[in-house]
Amino acid sequence: MGESMRVLCIGSRGSDLSEEVIRNTGNTPNTIFPVIVGVEYTVRGILLGTNGRLNVMVLGGHGWPTWFPIELFVVVDGELPSGWEFTEIDSGGGSVRALWGYPTLIRDTRHLDDLSDRKKPAREAFLRESGVSGWDEETRRFIE
Repeated sequence: MGESMRVLCIGSRGSDLSEEVIRNTGNTPNTIFPVIVGVEYTVRGILLGTNGRLNVMVLGGHGWPTWFPIELFVVVDGELPSGWEFTEIDSGGGSVRALWGYPTLIRDTRHLDDLSDRKKPAREAFLRESGVSGWDEETRRFIE
């Protein structure tokens, strides 16, 4: 076993999800996820939604951290990194119930939004704490 959680992609389309997952996540059978079937990914975070569904953060095909339904993967190494933390969130009508992951993901309530907005401080925290091996400035992608 390694020092990181690894998952194997078994689906990349909304049609690969159960009807219940589609109904609870807002995806459709036509949704195409930027992951490749048969490829192993390192999990950079885990999110429990208020809908009861688990999502994993991996570097998708565009080289940026993205949340995907766990149902698109099978866990091949379930060991959580030693530096990970956990937080329960009072969602106040939001969509996140709990998070597991690197320290800034857990401690900074703006980090998820800032990462989605591709803000430089969030990018630097992800690079420093998530275990990715680098950042390619030219392509603006993280390197697994």
